[in-house]
Amino acid sequence: MTTGRLATADRLIDIGRVDDATAMVRDVLVETPRDVRALCTLARCHDLAGNHRRTLAAADAAIAADPRSEWAFRLRSMALRKLGRPVESVPAAERAVELDPQWWGGHRALALALVAAGRVPEAYRVAQRVRAIAPQRADTFYLFTDVYEAAGELSAARREYLAGLAVAPTEPWLLGGLAYLDRLARRDGTAARRYAALLSARPAVDWYRLRCRQAIVAAQRRWGLVGLLVALPFVLSWQPGPGSVARAFLALAVVTGWVALVLRAHRGLGRVWRAEARRAGPAFGLVLPVLMLAAAGPFAAFVGFGVLVALCLLALPAYAPAAVLVGHDLRELAFRSRRRAAFRTAIGGPPPEPR
Repeated sequence: MTTGRLATADRLIDIGRVDDATAMVRDVLVETPRDVRALCTLARCHDLAGNHRRTLAAADAAIAADPRSEWAFRLRSMALRKLGRPVESVPAAERAVELDPQWWGGHRALALALVAAGRVPEAYRVAQRVRAIAPQRADTFYLFTDVYEAAGELSAARREYLAGLAVAPTEPWLLGGLAYLDRLARRDGTAARRYAALLSARPAVDWYRLRCRQAIVAAQRRWGLVGLLVALPFVLSWQPGPGSVARAFLALAVVTGWVALVLRAHRGLGRVWRAEARRAGPAFGLVLPVLMLAAAGPFAAFVGFGVLVALCLLALPAYAPAAVLVGHDLRELAFRSRRRAAFRTAIGGPPPEPR
């Protein structure tokens, strides 16, 4: 009876009914409070609900009930890592590996704990053991992406994502991870398209909606900053005279090109993207008027130089976050380059192609 209810709880977890699964597991634990499988399943439910302190408590209860439970130590390592205690998570994962050295899950938990602890070359070597045991599991490819992202090897991480999707083309963690990697590489428009596709398939997942909106806002701010920087020289240097008409036509051509690029970036993104873009739209609002006024050459003589400058100053606060993003991009690029160099020195060269 207990086994059947726990199997039902596993199925409920698989279809996203975590609260129902938690209630069922608690009923089992009322009858058999030291059932290790039930305690581990409860820890899994708490993890999916985002309550990592309860995950740790359930994992510890499972270890107290059976100190030789590999699953319980693996769950303890995961909970400690998610609680921001990576140094403590490593011994728990090492114990899981000792208890069942042939099971890929313990090695994976150890690799993730080492990544969180900043010991990336060691994590890479453990990940290689995971690949030797379970070469075609989607989890294996996903593990290598975590290692490579921590090492600053974004190209290698992308190869792992694509290789994993060749094996499991509908795996949401791989699809979402690839979108996240696009965000790291500042391909915000591509990331938004990927999140929009995931959201279309799983509209109830708020995390995809949040990430999609964040990517849209970042993309719009970058496009807006570029447009504003293009407009400012035309606005600030405009003067009445023989060249004003030619300057107006040149500015209009620049504006047209900018609008064409933005429309191209938004093309084919589907209803989900458009809905989220409308919600994120205020980040984009003031650039087009400034660009059009910059292109309006002779019109500037009537509205006055001061009005144009005021419009630009009004637009700048909307795009100040984009300027911060650009500064962060440059700093992150330098930091990632140092991490990549240290990682390659530690493993003896660039990462190999996924097998």
